[in-house]
Amino acid sequence: MLCFAVGQPISLLVTVGYWILVWPEVQSGEQEVTYLSVYNHGINGLLLLVNFMISRMPYTSSNGGWVILAGLLYLAFTYVHFLLHLGMVKDCDGYEDKRDRPIYSQFDWHKPEKTGLLTLLAVGILLLVILLYMGLASLTDRCARCGASLAAGGMTGEGEVKELLDVEDLLNEPKVTEPLKGPKPWPLQVPRGV
Repeated sequence: MLCFAVGQPISLLVTVGYWILVWPEVQSGEQEVTYLSVYNHGINGLLLLVNFMISRMPYTSSNGGWVILAGLLYLAFTYVHFLLHLGMVKDCDGYEDKRDRPIYSQFDWHKPEKTGLLTLLAVGILLLVILLYMGLASLTDRCARCGASLAAGGMTGEGEVKELLDVEDLLNEPKVTEPLKGPKPWPLQVPRGV
């Protein structure tokens, strides 16, 4: 569950961040768009988003703390990588010694102003992404409750829903008027009479 709570928002952040930071290099011809980059920074994020929307994993504001912790640990890792001069094997313009090459050119601690600004921007976007995922979790819970209500006989003979939701109901927790009888139905189960 921890991996799910951390992986979902970070995958969206990485997808958006990658295309924002790399797109100028793609347009100038410095970098090519390959299937692997599209999969890792696009299709994978989309599949995780679909997985989030159809799963029943709970996601609350407390899960956002794990995401922030994972981001701070990654930031600390890039800084320790810089301090220990671990470097990278791949070629990187501007560095003669392989031990000075950063993991990502965007997180280059040789340029602390740029890296610090990018870090603050990433933290701000990460907070927005956490709020987005909390809203998406609320939406999936709402859809699951409506589906369970319909499966438990919440439809009238004319095919209308007994309880109509208004804007205030969407903002507040729904009030359960009567408990569901029998086993709890699967959220996407369709009543036989429909």
